[in-house]
Amino acid sequence: MKKRILSICLSLALLLILLPAGALTARAETQSGTCGEHLNWEFNEATNTLTISGEGDMYDYLYTLRSPWSDLPVKTLIIRNGVTSIGAYAFAAIETLENITLSDTITHIAPWAFWCCRGITKLTLPDSITEIGDCAFYFCENLSEINAPKNLKSISYDIFDETAFYNDAENWFNDALYFDQWLITCRHSQADSVPIR
Repeated sequence: MKKRILSICLSLALLLILLPAGALTARAETQSGTCGEHLNWEFNEATNTLTISGEGDMYDYLYTLRSPWSDLPVKTLIIRNGVTSIGAYAFAAIETLENITLSDTITHIAPWAFWCCRGITKLTLPDSITEIGDCAFYFCENLSEINAPKNLKSISYDIFDETAFYNDAENWFNDALYFDQWLITCRHSQADSVPIR
């Protein structure tokens, strides 16, 4: 009986010695799928990075029918060249999201796209963006720095409400909040006149 136990122990020891060193360590997984007719997404768990690539428009999502990455701990978002739009609710309520890199092929950010992304503090929008939809950055409460794209033609209501940008008194001019030359909201009644910058 002792010989049998010793034989088993020696076999296990030999097996452990012969296994490759990485065989016992956990490997980071990558999750992926589609997010547009010709777009793909890939999430790297080791870096918590979500990358969107391909060509064309991203699907629109709903608050009740969320994007496939909505429950992942996304910290960094990279949208590669070729992507032309960011879908509705695409990144809504991803509170872990901190870093965003947007390609200069994006022309449209749909409504509620980044709603409630509390980790974002700064955002550089490429000059290719011509339209920003309703509440696109609503309640990104730490977003304080954001640039106006040079080719912007249309913005909708409440795009920056309840952000640090919105709540900073220095960004208001005579009770009006501007995003570059765009008047985005006023604090007084509509019956009052609004100064134009």
